[in-house]
Amino acid sequence: MSLKLRGGVWHFRKMINGHIISRSTKTSDKKLAEQIAAKFEHEAVKEIVFTGNKPITLHAAIEGFLKARKGTGGHTNACVHMKHWMALPDVPMKELKLFQVQEVVQRRRDAGAAHNTICVTVGYWNALQNFCTSQGWTPAIKLEGMRPEKTRIRVLSVDEETRILAAIDPAAKFPGKNPINIAQRRDNQDLFLMLLHLGCRLNEAQKMKWSQVDFHANTVLIHRSKGGVDSQVVMSNKLRAMLERRRAENQGVYVFPGKALAKVNTSWINEAVERAAIDQTSGKVTLHTLRHTFATRVLKAGLSVVEVQGLLGHKNLASTTVYMNVQANAAAVRAAEIMNAMG
Repeated sequence: MSLKLRGGVWHFRKMINGHIISRSTKTSDKKLAEQIAAKFEHEAVKEIVFTGNKPITLHAAIEGFLKARKGTGGHTNACVHMKHWMALPDVPMKELKLFQVQEVVQRRRDAGAAHNTICVTVGYWNALQNFCTSQGWTPAIKLEGMRPEKTRIRVLSVDEETRILAAIDPAAKFPGKNPINIAQRRDNQDLFLMLLHLGCRLNEAQKMKWSQVDFHANTVLIHRSKGGVDSQVVMSNKLRAMLERRRAENQGVYVFPGKALAKVNTSWINEAVERAAIDQTSGKVTLHTLRHTFATRVLKAGLSVVEVQGLLGHKNLASTTVYMNVQANAAAVRAAEIMNAMG
């Protein structure tokens, strides 16, 4: 019997027909561990020798799945979604029950995850099963695919932008004002400005390093987090002034040291939108709304969709053309206003 004591718990490990079976007995009682290990070995022999299947535990399968994607554009996104599946028991894939897998999806809903985000998480689960099959491993049960909902792109008007900035102004009077809250508001206001003037994603801004900012060339290099194409963007006057101020105050590695390594907290934008009395009937305002606003504004100003694709770092042009529909809708509204004015 191949048993080893690690961390006070007995672990079973044995090679059967060239396939390593490694599982924790979850007990410190050696006699009980031997009984459990015998059961593990019997089940493994039955599955590998007689059925030809190759059992694999959930965590090992996920590690293999992520390792196969390392170095690809989708690796980071895969890690984000697969961590939810890592919460399941580390048992052979075939032992996972449907209700256990469905509970992960329900927990995501209960935590307030968007429908389309959950669709991606489910998609990764099914992709994991396909990967197991391709490796000759015994997969778990698949989930029924979820269809993403078409969402309306929400953009900010100049007035809404002004009101939100006023709502997070560190110089304004607000309840509980103290040096810590003032510094937090300054960080939030600066982050808001960066997202609006660069059109980058939240994590791209939060993890931005000073090495990406070139004051001599007046550019910012954006490292894409979702497998897109890195972009070199010229700084606007407001963005440059903000970055120069932050650089004078901060000689560290990150532009936003308080946000780079911290857990993402976006509740402040929800509170600011509420204080600014922004109408959200046409769509919820989030920090990602600033990326939509940037794209729509530069298209409206005359940049081509291909130029905007480069600024946003989209790998596929189709991801950028959705903003063309926003422009078309805006034109339709103006056309109706013109006709109304003519009586």
